[in-house]
Amino acid sequence: MSFFNAFFISMVPAFAAGIGTGAFYFGGLWLTVQRLGKERNAGLLLTASFLLRASLSCVVFFLFMKTGLADLLACMLGFFLVRLFWIHRLRPTPVGPARAGKAD
Repeated sequence: MSFFNAFFISMVPAFAAGIGTGAFYFGGLWLTVQRLGKERNAGLLLTASFLLRASLSCVVFFLFMKTGLADLLACMLGFFLVRLFWIHRLRPTPVGPARAGKAD
């Protein structure tokens, strides 16, 4: 097996782990924000959610940091692509006068 094949084969699991970690982090953030208005102790919910999401993300990044810089970067790329997906998916669409004059 050539160097490049081995290089990319090791990056695929790292990229997939980044996607999974990003889905957990940003999906958990979205669920937390949805529940904030219904909770009596919203500060505790927000803090606990952040600590859980950030801890898991740090552990995953640390594990891939130990396997090499390329794997860490692939993991982080997957993580940030999920972030871009959530930003694009949840962006509010302007209604009314804000859309006036814009072609669809």
